Amino acid sequence: MYSPALSGAVTRRSSTPRSPAAERAAQRAAETSRNGTTHHRRRHRSWVEDESAPSTGETIALLVGNDRASNDNNNDALNSSQLAKVTNALMYGVINSILTIPCMYGYAAIIFGHPDFASFMPALSKLVMFSSVVHQVMFTLLSSLPFAIGQVQDAGLIFLSAIATSICRSLGEEVPLEAKVTTTVVTIGLATASLGVVLVLLGKFKLAGLVSYLPMPVVGGYLAFIGLFCMYAGLSLCTGLVINDFTSMMQIWDPHYVVLCIPGVLGGVILLLVSQRCENSFALPATILLMPMLFFVVLALCGISLDEARDYGWVSPSSAPAGFVQMFDLFDFSQMHWNQVPRQFTTWLGMTFVVAFSSCLDVAAIEMDMGSQLNINHELKSVGWSNFVSGLLGGYTGSYIFSQT
Repeated sequence: MYSPALSGAVTRRSSTPRSPAAERAAQRAAETSRNGTTHHRRRHRSWVEDESAPSTGETIALLVGNDRASNDNNNDALNSSQLAKVTNALMYGVINSILTIPCMYGYAAIIFGHPDFASFMPALSKLVMFSSVVHQVMFTLLSSLPFAIGQVQDAGLIFLSAIATSICRSLGEEVPLEAKVTTTVVTIGLATASLGVVLVLLGKFKLAGLVSYLPMPVVGGYLAFIGLFCMYAGLSLCTGLVINDFTSMMQIWDPHYVVLCIPGVLGGVILLLVSQRCENSFALPATILLMPMLFFVVLALCGISLDEARDYGWVSPSSAPAGFVQMFDLFDFSQMHWNQVPRQFTTWLGMTFVVAFSSCLDVAAIEMDMGSQLNINHELKSVGWSNFVSGLLGGYTGSYIFSQT
């Protein structure tokens, strides 16, 4: 095969006859030169047009060295790209953790707002957190979006709280608190798992569009009620009172409780302004981190000890920490009141429709933000499997978190 560059170089270098082996090597070098990139051809041509150009063997050695250097550069670039991706993933993971972990404790306060759950809150909060971990693992494994964030979601909170409150009221005062807690967490787990089965079936038979028949005024009213419920929970966390309706909310007008509510209200306003006006992704998590730090700085400057802050109500009363053992001790099936399970059917039915609808809305919102179409039925199945596994492990309803995703 003919290569002008290599043949010219050989002609100029020597007219001595070459052996057959040398001829074959020259032909292979010519083939390599012809199949190389245009960039390499220009570089090779510059070598051979120079009077001091290397011989054929030297040319091949230079080509090999060049390729090795190019591969090394490509590997370095690939490693740098992978390091950047890992760094970004860790950064956004930390940011999302700062945003979502406080929400999980708030959700636990909403679900288990009945006074009977007060002494079990550390373990119940851990259970909500564990359920969020399960949801995230399932979304990471099943979702078509590699960056999907799935957690316990606000869409099912009111229904879960209604189930918990209904069980406590139905069992009455004569039933031990441990039995009430066990019955509640088992019933909620079964409700979540069965909800997951329904969502999987809706996605499998491509029925995700059916949830669009839910009247929009009903959905709007439900979302407004979620906001009201979150306000009740926030005031309860600020004051330590049980606030679940307008009548109980009147307690906060006592001067002592008004003072306790002021930091919470101001903190909410600050977070709202930061989330609306600051486009930097670090702004909101940084604000969330700075607020408790500022609180303890003010305590130190005022000379107030942590015990004094506790006595006044600024800090929650100390309680023994709950680990995984205490969390799973909540499931004492010997104290389970199974007759309470079927009584929650109507609440479960409403929860199924609302969670399915909100999940489809989340997927549609992600579609609009990405500018590309997603398979809603597939994503609904992902939500269903996530809820099924979470429910079997005693967890709670969850779905995509649009803002974090």
